[in-house]
Amino acid sequence: MNSMWYKKPAQNKKEAFPVGNGRLGALVHGNIGHEVIDLNEESVWSKPFTNRNNSSGAASLKEIRNLIELDRISEAQELIYESFTALPQEQAHYKSAGSLHIDFYDGETYGLKGPDGIRRISDESVSFYKRQLDFETAVASTVFTRESKTPSTEDLSKNTSGSSITYTTEVFASSQDDVLAVHISASTPKSIYLRASLECRDAYKKYSLSDDTICFHSINGVPFAAVVTAVAVDGNVKVTGSNIIVEKADEVTLFVDVESAYRKPHYYKKCGDVHRKANSLALWSADLALKKICLASCKNFDSIKRLHYQETAAQFKKVSFKLTDGSAKLSAEELLEKKSSPEFMEQFWNYSRYLLAASTMTPGTLPALPCGLWLTEDEDSDNVRYSMNELSPENYAPYITGLKRNGLSSEKLYKKLFTHGKTTAREMYGIQGCAVHGSTDIWGDTSPAGSDLRNSYSVAGGIVVVENIMNQFYSTMNVKFLKKNYRVLNDIARFYASYLVLENEGKSAVLVPSFHEYKKDGETFYAGYSDGETNYELYKMFGSVIKAAEYCKVSSVDEDLVLFKAMRSRLEASALEYEKSMTSVKADKFDFEQESFFDRNFEILYEATQRIISSRVCNDVLEIYILEDRRICPRISERHIVEIKTSLGKTDIGGCAVGQCCRCVKDFPDTFPRSHTSCNSLKQHQQHKYSVQQLCSVCDGSHDVAR
Repeated sequence: MNSMWYKKPAQNKKEAFPVGNGRLGALVHGNIGHEVIDLNEESVWSKPFTNRNNSSGAASLKEIRNLIELDRISEAQELIYESFTALPQEQAHYKSAGSLHIDFYDGETYGLKGPDGIRRISDESVSFYKRQLDFETAVASTVFTRESKTPSTEDLSKNTSGSSITYTTEVFASSQDDVLAVHISASTPKSIYLRASLECRDAYKKYSLSDDTICFHSINGVPFAAVVTAVAVDGNVKVTGSNIIVEKADEVTLFVDVESAYRKPHYYKKCGDVHRKANSLALWSADLALKKICLASCKNFDSIKRLHYQETAAQFKKVSFKLTDGSAKLSAEELLEKKSSPEFMEQFWNYSRYLLAASTMTPGTLPALPCGLWLTEDEDSDNVRYSMNELSPENYAPYITGLKRNGLSSEKLYKKLFTHGKTTAREMYGIQGCAVHGSTDIWGDTSPAGSDLRNSYSVAGGIVVVENIMNQFYSTMNVKFLKKNYRVLNDIARFYASYLVLENEGKSAVLVPSFHEYKKDGETFYAGYSDGETNYELYKMFGSVIKAAEYCKVSSVDEDLVLFKAMRSRLEASALEYEKSMTSVKADKFDFEQESFFDRNFEILYEATQRIISSRVCNDVLEIYILEDRRICPRISERHIVEIKTSLGKTDIGGCAVGQCCRCVKDFPDTFPRSHTSCNSLKQHQQHKYSVQQLCSVCDGSHDVAR
């Protein structure tokens, strides 16, 4: 199914339709009398970068380890809180960029009803309503028909007793013009009356730029500005105060843009640490937004929509996933009552992929957040930031979704992590190398976030960075990329090698303090010695860096490399013991009991990479087969096979996408898919397919590697 639809306006964020172009996002609620479109821009965050490293950490580290050794865990945890908590505690977080409010009225009743602001047009006067999100065209539309006792278009309906007018609102985020377009049309000429305004709790200044354009500035956090202009067909447009008024129009298009100072090169380079006044940066942002809006508003709306359709349709058609005939016969409300049906599974997959595409496509420059691009002003955004585990390009299943850009945006963020991570290792731990904690922000902040002993102080973020860089390397086997990032890998491994504590006369090593929940004498503690899982992850991390050194042809007598091999050997016994204990653990079932389509929408794509069983090239199309088991469709027979066809056209899928038997390919991670070289066409792949089979040095050749 290429679309989803509702019979009524959205009651909350989870029912609103999201649109986005990777940078600019909007949530469309589809209200009748008073429409609210929540606005978001990927670089609108709560504050610029500040060095939050707690310098007391280095001086307290030895004492903390001594307290843990003496089983005085409570005292150790208290000292950890005092000396490891960052100053201030919280990192920057993502936040809303305000909202666009549109009040609809008609020729019969102008304006608002009384001081409470109730709109004249009510739901009671509507005889038909439908709102729809088309995944292929990436357009959120709202259609409703309003009945009126008296004509609403007085110029064309004189001497009549009533009227029936159908209003259509289309909203999309154009990647070509990099603006949000809101197009409103009516079945009867001169029927559109509306009042549009921009609202934001953090607005510092609101004003009009011209007779058809309004703007606001915000200087709370990263300075930004929002601009909206109206282009009407055969109607009157004026600005009163901070409101755009449109009357007697046949059609109206509102062009909206949000820009932040993050786009200013000097501000970006300095991570926001500049001496320029915030208001002047917001003004610079408004100028940038106005330029984009002026360029877009000079074009014909139909041409903008056509270019948008062409790009989004091409992206959508790269992958097809079908369990039904493709028609969306049931509304989203009805499908949520039938979660075991193929219709629900198909729509959930396509909606998840749509959200991912809207969050990561160009012109966006940052990785997708857990919430995608979309956040309302009413939501608690204090914890909306990047978790290191969510930055992996592999989490976005690029070979299944046809999306690749997230890997490039993560790479840019890793550069900032590397710079700040070296400072954190030196100032907070008194150790050389690069230290990364469990979360970060757009500035690559590596200090702890918050004061939760379960996850705030863990230094496992560096392990994830190493894994992600190696995964990206294995997907292309681009040695230049690996050499470019080897210094990051080396410094992260150097930090862990210095942070580990030797035991048993130097025969083994543990991470102290390490953070995980455990019970002792009836009490729950979080700080202590590293457990088997942590040692296993460190063991794999050192192995990955050693393998990277081989690809980069680092000398075998390199001082750091010798140290990494020694530390890996000390972790080997604990890691292998943990690995052996995990072989009997079965994966949990994938839970599909969400209350709306917006719940856990990316998880099905995360899981899909683990369920590939074979692939082949047929008629220039990559056919990937996945098992429809508990991970994908928990209530459909495991014997069913889903066919996903991915075009091999211009390789937005990232090089040679034909799968290999990854569980048999030596030295490759345990995820699908991986390629041995960068193949930019089907012909090149066919030339290399025998080399792919030769890499399977463990299997017996019976696996479907490249048929």
